[in-house]
Amino acid sequence: MNNKTGRPASEPGPVDVLIVTAVQDELDGLLAISGREGWIETRDLGGFRYYLRSLPSERGGQLVFAAAWLGQMGERTAALRGQQLVTELEPECLAMCGICAGDPKKVARGDVIVADQLYPFDEGKRVAEPGKEAVFYHAIRTFDLQATWKTDAAYMARELDLKALAEARPPSLLAQRRWLLQQGRQLPRLRLPGLRRGAPLVLAEAPRAQTRARAARSPRLAFAP
Repeated sequence: MNNKTGRPASEPGPVDVLIVTAVQDELDGLLAISGREGWIETRDLGGFRYYLRSLPSERGGQLVFAAAWLGQMGERTAALRGQQLVTELEPECLAMCGICAGDPKKVARGDVIVADQLYPFDEGKRVAEPGKEAVFYHAIRTFDLQATWKTDAAYMARELDLKALAEARPPSLLAQRRWLLQQGRQLPRLRLPGLRRGAPLVLAEAPRAQTRARAARSPRLAFAP
């Protein structure tokens, strides 16, 4: 990306990258990645807070980043608040980051997904016939990805070092489950007299400080029926 601003983040003006989040915790996570102390807190023309910082560019110079919390989740909020920030800050690149739902059977954390069609799922009409359950008919108005972006994404999928990307991504839930089962098989087994197979086992929750102290001095145990 070319440095559009050519200025430090402490001076007002356009930014190179604007990143928005729908949840405040997502903004906190974003600011913590590169050190929260490096961000400068400021306010936009509407009086809302956002944060600025400069990061070195691989092509030389500095890139100015802006990060803002939209205030709440929802398509309308994103459009209204996002448009205000885009108009004021004139970013060259606009991104949104945060928690996203997905089908765990098809995707995992760390996947790069490029959608060629987008549509709002909550627009349409609800029809309720007498004696029948109401049915919601979606008004599917698609937003298509530009053809050049689609082909570039296909080329990028072949040009990326997928092995290095896979090593950096978090392990999937399936991998975590396999690891837990493997570790459990290596632990000593503890038999409790009088405990029937399938009987519920209730463990009392101890304060965190006591739990850490016990874990530090106690051997690991696995329960067997």
